Amino acid sequence: MGNNYGRALRIDLSTRKIVNEEIGEDVIYKFIGGKGFAARLLYDELKPGIDPLDPDNILVVAAGPVTGTNAPSFSKAVFATKSPLTYIFADSYVGGTLGSKLRSAGYDLIIVKGRAEKPVYLYINDGKVSIEDANNLWGKDVLEVEKALKNKYGEEAQIASIGPAGENLVSYACVCHQIYRQAGRGGIGAVMGSKNLKAIVVKGSGKVEAFDKSKFNKVVKEANENMRGNKIIQEGLAKFGTLTMVPMAQAMGIAIVRNYSNGVMEEKVAEQLSGPEIEEKYKPKKLACFRCPVACEKPTRIKTVKWGEIETETEFETLMLLGPNIGITNYQTIAYLGLLCDRMGMDTIQTGNALSFAMECYERGLITHEDTGGLELNFGNEQAVIKMVESIAYRKGFGDILAQGVRQLARKIGRGSDKFAMHVKGLAFPAAWDVRGAQGHGLSFAVSDRGACHTSSDVDFIEFSGAPGIADRFSLEGKPKIIKDTEDLASVRETLISCIFNFLPAEIHLRLLNGALGKDISMGEFLRVGERIEQLIRAFNVREGKISRKEDTLPDRVYAEPIPEGPSAGHTISREKFEEALNIYYELRGWNKDGIPSKKKLEELGLEKAAEEVGV
Repeated sequence: MGNNYGRALRIDLSTRKIVNEEIGEDVIYKFIGGKGFAARLLYDELKPGIDPLDPDNILVVAAGPVTGTNAPSFSKAVFATKSPLTYIFADSYVGGTLGSKLRSAGYDLIIVKGRAEKPVYLYINDGKVSIEDANNLWGKDVLEVEKALKNKYGEEAQIASIGPAGENLVSYACVCHQIYRQAGRGGIGAVMGSKNLKAIVVKGSGKVEAFDKSKFNKVVKEANENMRGNKIIQEGLAKFGTLTMVPMAQAMGIAIVRNYSNGVMEEKVAEQLSGPEIEEKYKPKKLACFRCPVACEKPTRIKTVKWGEIETETEFETLMLLGPNIGITNYQTIAYLGLLCDRMGMDTIQTGNALSFAMECYERGLITHEDTGGLELNFGNEQAVIKMVESIAYRKGFGDILAQGVRQLARKIGRGSDKFAMHVKGLAFPAAWDVRGAQGHGLSFAVSDRGACHTSSDVDFIEFSGAPGIADRFSLEGKPKIIKDTEDLASVRETLISCIFNFLPAEIHLRLLNGALGKDISMGEFLRVGERIEQLIRAFNVREGKISRKEDTLPDRVYAEPIPEGPSAGHTISREKFEEALNIYYELRGWNKDGIPSKKKLEELGLEKAAEEVGV
């Protein structure tokens, strides 16, 4: 295959067997890379109904055909598995340099199964692979692991590791890279922990180049020019990182406050937590992923009264979910909580969601301080939150229950608490956005292949664009088609593992792909890959017995409780209109009224095995 693409590494930790494989051209043509490879592997190789923490569950780490080249912001890697949080497909993406280094080390795909007898890490160096003893690393947090392995292998080594949360099988443990970057969603860190796999270390010196350098470099130039001319990038993300979204959320009344019970913060709080204010007060550094001109990461050194000097990176999701969502408005405390979650190796979105749900239950009297181990778990109680985060990571006391995620917590508490348990299919609502004021985005949460995901479609960008006829954010009209089309586009982008913040059009993605591989794939074929992946993941989730129409829904809060104040005040999502929109979406997908893919549609996409097993 062009540009030496299609090299796989298969590792069985139980037998310590390491095998190099070639990915067939037919597989590359149908699935390209990244998310596509992961979907195919999980569907074809996992036994239906397998427990996510079983040794035979597989962990996939993949790059794409443009990863590691000179194209801007194509450096990410995807981690994928069957999730211990949702029990369905999980894919999560990490920036930095890991994906690029994996390709320069000689691999495009890693498949890990089995369970090591004792803690281990993988060491990959220019095509040489070994399984190394990690007993001295077990129990250490992510920062400690990063330092220890960098000291041993050098600063150029790229590391993905888990912290105590992964070791203790917290259902939303994440995989961490360069401390501030995470494959955060779906509990993939717990799957690594279940395999006694503490880390993956990658070194590589190979040069990654496109097959057709002339064609490719011409598109790279256009991509860079496109990004330099994008106002969202240049006036927002490049200056303030994702905190540029704080004023936007406040202005539209779709910020996340106290477990999604309100859509606006106090004005002084919104100002204090905004990107410009943080920039002015703390002067954060700029940190870019490999060959990324945006540099949206803003590591900040903060002198705190309580914890001394800390360095952390607080992006929008972390800021909102561990801030106003749990009643905390002090930036230093939020930054410390984010750093604590990072070092423990826990998804800040899921952690904040579990905490805010528990706080609302506590204030409603559904749980007491006896349940919480004596902690007064009110909104805004900083010390209680810090103790609870540590308890979650080590699964102590009430933290052991919170470690299972908000869906399981609601099932244990009962008494109607599920009505304000903010998740879809077990995956917590993110901070982008309160969907009562971004209703197409809400529908996309409901139908997303992994749960409440804010990156599964681009419908929110369109809702906020002001485009005539389709941009009414309080309406579901016209949204099913937008969601379906942009889901397919997002999935095929994620085969190349393109960062969502490059805002590059599909046409540039396709031309980069063709230049990288020396192919002439059409736009229709390109988008069809995205549709194929979406349908295969749906088939996987259906086969697991976990997904049908009743799971493609939203929490009662968004149907029954209007946003109480601000620019989106008074709005809910109409349950009747939601069901109508869901019907339209199913029809566009070729699914029946229960959300099951048709045999005909699966066969059209060349998914014969799925058609036979789940098609109707």
